[in-house]
Amino acid sequence: MLVVACSGDDRGTGEASEESGSTDEAAADDRARGDGPGDDGGERDDVVGSLIEEIAETLRVRALFADRVDWASAVDRALDVSPRSDQATDAEPGIRLLLAELNDPHAGLVPSEAVATSEDQMSSTPDEVPSLIERSGDVVVMDVPPVAATPLTAGWRAYADAGLAVLVENQDACGFVIDLTRGGGTISPMLAAVGPLLGEGIHVRYLGRDGELRSGFGWSRGAIVSASADDPPLMTAAPADLDLSAVPVVLLVGPGTGSATEGVVVAFSGRQSTTLVGSPTAGIPTGTAAIDLPDGGRLVYAEAAATDRNGTTYTTAIEPDLPTRVTRPTLLSAALDSLAETAGCATTTIP
Repeated sequence: MLVVACSGDDRGTGEASEESGSTDEAAADDRARGDGPGDDGGERDDVVGSLIEEIAETLRVRALFADRVDWASAVDRALDVSPRSDQATDAEPGIRLLLAELNDPHAGLVPSEAVATSEDQMSSTPDEVPSLIERSGDVVVMDVPPVAATPLTAGWRAYADAGLAVLVENQDACGFVIDLTRGGGTISPMLAAVGPLLGEGIHVRYLGRDGELRSGFGWSRGAIVSASADDPPLMTAAPADLDLSAVPVVLLVGPGTGSATEGVVVAFSGRQSTTLVGSPTAGIPTGTAAIDLPDGGRLVYAEAAATDRNGTTYTTAIEPDLPTRVTRPTLLSAALDSLAETAGCATTTIP
């Protein structure tokens, strides 16, 4: 039986509402096989054949980009390149063919060793937490690094509290520059670290191909809240009345801004006095789901499109408002100039 888990960010590095179960329905018709290495012309009843058909059906029903695929043809070819075998690992050629057909930049196979490592990271203390890079006059420059953390664990709280401490200590700032140029991870602690800047409400939703809500996140009175009424709020150390939603913000973005970090960008999209500086993001702002494989590995694929507070949907790279080269001096210079020009913030030169 396959286990399917859905998430607002990378499976293995992200979390959101989860659900388990087998595929939605059995694969449809019996297929006449050709002369490929995976078949001798009869119905496939081996482990590899069954696994490929179950995976294909899951992707056909749930994958965001499933409409790109001729599934009957894809399954035939996936079975043809896969040996008749009762060893699940022999299904890899067929699975990779299905992923190639899906043409999903957020999809891939994660080896069992990497799955175990990422699960350990989810419950451990993060190597990096948000920090103050510099206060340049009336402008705060803040680093929000990638993180993998399970909600409300010590690591999740340490990460969120570090970012919130920067905001609390600098709540008199004229503007904030937030560096989001490095990696993906788990969206909820990242949003918690900058929550008071987002303001009240749900700011990013992940919607499936059918338009149904898969997950969503926002901020309300010191807590990360879910778009689903069934999920309890994730409380933080932030004062409930701390509201910095009117303070100008510049987000630094680039090709390293991917997955959950792009979700943070989407959460800020539509917010007043918000500017993106840098270059296009990685182009995987989608919410992922995962199929746990029999060997302990994991198949990850995009299941949902990110949608901002105004209903704009994102499935590809997010373009900056002010394009510039992605180097720290160039980004900071452009960000400080923007805040000085648009908000009148007094700044000093950052080396």
